[in-house]
Amino acid sequence: QCTFGCREGYTGGGTLTCTAARTWAANGSCLVVDCGVPATPANATAPACWGSTYGQRCTFGCVDGFVGGGALYCSSTGQWSTSDSCLDSLLVCGPCPGGLCDFRSRKCMCAPDWAGPNCTEHSYWCTSWQPRVLTEPSGIIQVTGRDLYDNGINCQWQVISTPGTTITLTFGAFSSEYSYDWARVYSTATPDPGAVLSFLTGTYPAGMVVSSTSGTLLVVFTTDGSVVSSGFTARWTITVNSNCTTWLAEAVCPAGTTANTSATLCVASSCTSMDCCSGANCTAWFALGHQCGVGYVPNATAAGCGFPPCTSLDCCIVDCGYPGSPMDSWGLFCERGTTLGQQCTFGCREGYTGGGTLTCTAARTWAANGSCLVVDCGVPATPANATAPACWGSTYGQRCTFGCVDGFVGGGALYCSSTGQWSTSD
Repeated sequence: QCTFGCREGYTGGGTLTCTAARTWAANGSCLVVDCGVPATPANATAPACWGSTYGQRCTFGCVDGFVGGGALYCSSTGQWSTSDSCLDSLLVCGPCPGGLCDFRSRKCMCAPDWAGPNCTEHSYWCTSWQPRVLTEPSGIIQVTGRDLYDNGINCQWQVISTPGTTITLTFGAFSSEYSYDWARVYSTATPDPGAVLSFLTGTYPAGMVVSSTSGTLLVVFTTDGSVVSSGFTARWTITVNSNCTTWLAEAVCPAGTTANTSATLCVASSCTSMDCCSGANCTAWFALGHQCGVGYVPNATAAGCGFPPCTSLDCCIVDCGYPGSPMDSWGLFCERGTTLGQQCTFGCREGYTGGGTLTCTAARTWAANGSCLVVDCGVPATPANATAPACWGSTYGQRCTFGCVDGFVGGGALYCSSTGQWSTSD
């Protein structure tokens, strides 16, 4: 006789007996372990099984309000085993009214048009097929609530208000593929190259602010077909402009006249505190050409600097309008608007160093402080066993070519990089 047992997951065993016919007569066998119908784990949905024998598995999800789930495995002991479970979603992620709790990341995953760590704020996600028109006094826009945005999208958000208001857009952290995926912010309802408030591409910290005083703000976000990133989230607010001051506060009358601030300087009883006196006579300040103080201009239309409370007898603070980007710069930010004394900051594009500010002056012009200078790599060192490089220049993007001394072959070119170093693979 030969005896045999059974491999893991099987039960039984027996003997084989040699017969006179030179064959083996078996007595016994090995049967696969069967775990039977599994019990449903706590707070789980009924398991879906591929079988009940050794090595087979059943998967289960979780009932509403619980997250996790997983699989049960039929073990060699005939028992179903698992290390998975269903946990209360409130204990894992906290409340997620606008999304679902993700068991693996322990975070709320927001549904479209919801934002915030716990998906508690309504937001407007990118929809490539049509612009999103927004009229609420405040809200949130975002490319996506997922980790990465998609390739080949073109998103537009139009924030529409009324004349005399300021729309302020404050960005969270911004991340896109540099120079290929970008956002532009306009002060118009449709893309207008002459109305660009800001151009963003690459990576920026949270806190960037862009403002529009036209009553309209447009954000356009475009991506190409390759590298993706996280995009951005931004919050807009609409406020009524108050960049005006009453004529009395300015009290500027033409030469030879005096502001009738008390309504008693002029003899005529018809004179008011909005008049300018010349002896016994008075003339309405409005008729005298709106004499405003330095840095202010007449609000002749009652809408030039906001309403209410501005009127046609008020003076508006000077607004320089959005400046053009300085040469070789990028990332122009006018965080507090474009009125008198406000500053716009700018950095420099790749291959240039510097940056600076533009300040709005009383003459309605922008005064520049700083500039962008091209990187200069200087005179290149001669590569080993090479002839002296012949150069077309030493600034960013320029190149030098070199040959080889006797006994060596190859040669190639050196390129001036944005770091100020000469680079080559030759």
